[in-house]
Amino acid sequence: MSLLPSILLLAVALPVFAQKAPPPAPKPAGPTPAQAIYDPLRDPARNGMADSRANAVAIPKDAGETISITTLAAPPEARAAYEKGVRAYGKRRWQDAQKNLEKAVAAYPQYAVAWYSLGVCLWVQDKQGDAAAAYRHSVEADPKYPPPYVQLAAVQLNAGKWQDAADSSGGAIRLDPLHLPEAYLYNATANLQLLKFDAAERSAREVLRLDTEQKYPKAEQLLGLALANEKDYAGARSHLTAYLGREKNPTELALARQQLAIVEEAASAAGQTAAH
Repeated sequence: MSLLPSILLLAVALPVFAQKAPPPAPKPAGPTPAQAIYDPLRDPARNGMADSRANAVAIPKDAGETISITTLAAPPEARAAYEKGVRAYGKRRWQDAQKNLEKAVAAYPQYAVAWYSLGVCLWVQDKQGDAAAAYRHSVEADPKYPPPYVQLAAVQLNAGKWQDAADSSGGAIRLDPLHLPEAYLYNATANLQLLKFDAAERSAREVLRLDTEQKYPKAEQLLGLALANEKDYAGARSHLTAYLGREKNPTELALARQQLAIVEEAASAAGQTAAH
């Protein structure tokens, strides 16, 4: 009997990302280890839910490379409210930040960066539904601005909305295929859950190619699982072993060891060796 369904069911921890609101054109933030494991084999009722609250919040020192064209047209009152909101966010005064960012978008509904920053502010208050709505407003205000697509995908992953997450992360990738490894990471996660192993493999490989600072060890695990389901057991073993060498979270490590053991067993049953 095939062991491949077990490889998928012993799936991955959903990547939960601490989100930030940088002035004046924020970039998607880096990863924070998930606080819970998505494992439908052990707890199907959870359906992919993970801790949605940010573990750490910081303001990047620069404005980032991506700027929304709508920012240039922001009237003075909207810009002033936005800047007040960013300052309050930097001091972790979430409610004050939210109030001023809401003023900014009320004064100028096309203010894509303000909508995005409002989404980040709502996210850190664990208001996922409202955050998702703000990200959607940002996308509507400026469809060519990548950051809200990325963070919307994060919300959708936490809600177990795999196709939506694949679509949102794919939108970010189409807009900027060279600078958003986290978008590829979300895309790989979503496609793995959709059983689209070839697509998951491609996105995971792009994370590893673009992640020059090695911020995303999760990509090794995603790639290993995709390859295992494609019956490339040697490749699966290689990437799962690499993940074990980079991951620090004990719970994540225990899960990856289970996955590696299943790969070894599947390889043996197929008359192959998982080792290079």
